[in-house]
Amino acid sequence: MTENMKLRYKKGISLIELTVTAGLFVVISGLMLVMIVRSYNSYRFSQQTIDAQEKASVVMRDFEKNTRGATEILTSTPSELTFYAYLLDDRQPAPSRVRYYVENGSFMKGVIYATGAGPIFDYPVDQEFSKAIAKNVINGNSLFLYYNDASVQIGEPTPVDAVKMIKLTISIDKDVNNSPDAITEITSVNLRNLKTNL
Repeated sequence: MTENMKLRYKKGISLIELTVTAGLFVVISGLMLVMIVRSYNSYRFSQQTIDAQEKASVVMRDFEKNTRGATEILTSTPSELTFYAYLLDDRQPAPSRVRYYVENGSFMKGVIYATGAGPIFDYPVDQEFSKAIAKNVINGNSLFLYYNDASVQIGEPTPVDAVKMIKLTISIDKDVNNSPDAITEITSVNLRNLKTNL
């Protein structure tokens, strides 16, 4: 064999094979990156939906627990509900003043504990303890609907003495311009201490 022939059959990788291999590696890496990004976006989307559902659920449980035992309704507008109710952490033998409302996109619960020696108790507005139960609420002006003893919706202005059932609708959306869509939860609570048709 001549020396030319020996070089021709020498084992190794040619430049073309190396270029094809590098090209395949880039294509496969790109496809894997696309799959990873889509998986992450899907996970983020799912997590945001779950978080919104959990927040709405917390609101519903808190609202149902406290409103069901209301002893007197003080205000009843589509965006705010205020009532007296006995809470587990009451400090006096008197009900607390509870208020649900939306402030800057947060669903708020305000509580004023009774003060004084009784039998007449005070509820100083400046002592209201407020906390956000859920953020990113988008229907702040239409939270509450009110019903009478016959379960007929009461129009506005709502007379507080006619309210016997309350329907709360809450919609939560972290970013109204992007997915996922808003999560909406609805609950109705019969005011068992105020019902007269039992």
